[in-house]
Amino acid sequence: MRVLTARDDALLVELDDLDQAVALYESLLADPVRGVGMPVPGARTLLVPFRPSAITPAELAAELRTRPLERRAAATAQAVEIPVRYDGADLAEAAALLGWSPEELVRRHTAAAWTVGFVGFAPGFAYMTSDDAEAWSPAARPRAPGCLPGRWRSPGSTAASTRGRAPAGGSSWAGPTRPSGT
Repeated sequence: MRVLTARDDALLVELDDLDQAVALYESLLADPVRGVGMPVPGARTLLVPFRPSAITPAELAAELRTRPLERRAAATAQAVEIPVRYDGADLAEAAALLGWSPEELVRRHTAAAWTVGFVGFAPGFAYMTSDDAEAWSPAARPRAPGCLPGRWRSPGSTAASTRGRAPAGGSSWAGPTRPSGT
């Protein structure tokens, strides 16, 4: 864990991976620190805003270093099923990048459990990870960290929306998700 000053009222915590970032985020929600606002998770970071009148940066950094970095069991997370239509213009290209047929990509995508790692800059735009590690080579990731700049692959679409349903800091409802493959 590396704790950096982001500004005079926020620390940026760099962690080893997404699981540690989410674990620290969940820890701060479950056991809040006096003077700390809503943390903002990223792929390997957590921005922790605070009131300098309530806690010093050094005190907050020391507290953050005591927090567990193990994530809660996925079984305690809420599962959400999102209907997906595999009609994306990039379905064949994404499958080819993985060395699969489009049918294999759909089969693997619908069989995998997906987890919202964090919510991006646009409301409802979730960065997701999968329990099928082979499905996520950097060249073929649809809408995920590691994509080539300006080029996201879209193998399918959905009418589902999280807008209006996600709580503040919406990544806290991360949990296993199984696309229905419709």
